[in-house]
Amino acid sequence: MATTTYEVIQSVTLASSASGIVFSSIPDTFRDLRIVFDGTTSGGIRVQLNNDAGSNYQTTAFGASGSGTSQANEAAGFAQPSYWANFNTRGILILDFFDYAQTDKHTSFLARGNGSWVVASINRWANTAKVNNISVQDSNASMGAGSTMTLFGIAG
Repeated sequence: MATTTYEVIQSVTLASSASGIVFSSIPDTFRDLRIVFDGTTSGGIRVQLNNDAGSNYQTTAFGASGSGTSQANEAAGFAQPSYWANFNTRGILILDFFDYAQTDKHTSFLARGNGSWVVASINRWANTAKVNNISVQDSNASMGAGSTMTLFGIAG
């Protein structure tokens, strides 16, 4: 059985607040990708692949906070992997992209994290193109200074 290995493709730490982070020129040499966000936001996280702002994304999200639980399905011009969760206090969000370089199926990814809510989501991009660009944005355009986002390639 092959050993799964993670290789850092790019890591970004914000020196000041920013609307988000874009990973571009992603090589197609890995099986899967993982993005780990560790930081603060004023809104939820939104993801666009290959600069596609069309209504090609579907998100199904589940969440829980101190006041209860919630579930949502939404189609939009971006995926919403953290849905309700902002990260006013430091939070973690992990995004796992499966078979991102394959062209025979739509790209899907799972997300899980904690912020103002604990969330899990299933996200689909209705496109069969290889993913070579991932934009991760704060819906309120304010990721906090010191926030870190790391893109890993997963071989194995």
